[in-house]
Amino acid sequence: MRYLWIAVTAFSLLALREANSSQPPVARTGAPFDNGSCGSCHSGGTPAPTITLSVNGNPVDGMLGYQPGGGPLNMEVRVNHGTAATGGFELTVATLPTASSANDPTPANSLTAGTGSTILTAPGGRKYLGHQGAQTFSGGQVSWSFTWTPPSTDVGTLRWYVAANAANGNGSTSGDATATATFDMPANSTVLLPTQTGKQPLYWYDPLSQTLTLKRVAQAELYTMEGRLVHTLRGEGPHPVGHISGVYLLRLYPEEAAPVTVRVWLY
Repeated sequence: MRYLWIAVTAFSLLALREANSSQPPVARTGAPFDNGSCGSCHSGGTPAPTITLSVNGNPVDGMLGYQPGGGPLNMEVRVNHGTAATGGFELTVATLPTASSANDPTPANSLTAGTGSTILTAPGGRKYLGHQGAQTFSGGQVSWSFTWTPPSTDVGTLRWYVAANAANGNGSTSGDATATATFDMPANSTVLLPTQTGKQPLYWYDPLSQTLTLKRVAQAELYTMEGRLVHTLRGEGPHPVGHISGVYLLRLYPEEAAPVTVRVWLY
């Protein structure tokens, strides 16, 4: 009987490990209403991975705001770690909690999974986005793309909760580095996130090729945060910007709309 118990326990742990590498347990983003985070199961690795969240190349940094009633946004979560073999993540978005109520889960209902990710639903109905199959690190990083549609009305500042696991690939939960992060997105900010028109936004940044692609934009200008013009892009299509890195202001001149200025993170 003792050996049977050991065998059953070992099988259960193996099944849990395999399940988590396929997709994370639901409600593990480290948010106040969750059941912990990646660090609840994985531990022992150092240093902690770095988590970034972006929209069309713009860092979600508390400055950029969503447009209530706007169209879908192309988003990306990226995990950086110097020695990890495989990585996973889970995230959700909700309104900020108040003294009288928990976060409203409604904003997470419009999350749409991309390649390598899946939608998870907690018992209470809150939606989450997590990895679908552990992804292999390349160049010290791994990323997942997805889309999200802002709420139809102004519901105040939204908070993104993200948890990540940078695993060593030894087949167990030991020696893995984990982290959690939060990213705030206000409503009606003076700098608004560009939304999709049809299937594509006005621009998007590809960090692999280090190009900034314009769509339906006659001209765009890159400025430093102090307002100094550093680069001008003319015409649709991809433009190489590998010689520039950091956070900049991108002034877009759409063909049939008023100019708009957004923040972009080039890396």
